[in-house]
Amino acid sequence: MQLTDAWDPVWPIEIEERAATDADCDALWRLHVDTMRTYVAATYGWVDSVQESMFRENWPKRRAQRILVDQGTIVAAWLVERRVDDVFLTFVEVASSHQRSGVGTAIVRRTLAAAAASRLPTRLTVMKANPDARRLYERIGFCIDGETPTHYIMVASYPPNE
Repeated sequence: MQLTDAWDPVWPIEIEERAATDADCDALWRLHVDTMRTYVAATYGWVDSVQESMFRENWPKRRAQRILVDQGTIVAAWLVERRVDDVFLTFVEVASSHQRSGVGTAIVRRTLAAAAASRLPTRLTVMKANPDARRLYERIGFCIDGETPTHYIMVASYPPNE
């Protein structure tokens, strides 16, 4: 698959894309719980108060994320960091109500297209406890490039397969 051919400028469903604002923090916390609780619990354990405190402490960094809104409800969020040697997809969270609709694939493909335009590889990490996400990334063109005790480190090179 050519990374430059991967970008589809239209979302698979009719939704609004915009930057996150401080007013979105509570809704994004709920999205985080919906999307990540199972995997975080399996990896580290989950205590609501601890996880919420960590989420809110990291809010200044997360404020740079993009979000998708469907009929007034935030249904996806992601954060991309453009670094010197790569583009890093920090996280992708898609509400359970919108998973398997093509939204996650579109987010990742847009990230790959932006990286390809800059002639850079795209990197991400995925929790080992989340095999569905790993399979999605592999299907789109990522390969495992390393691992930690809890995560796979994945890369999609530019140009692809070189």
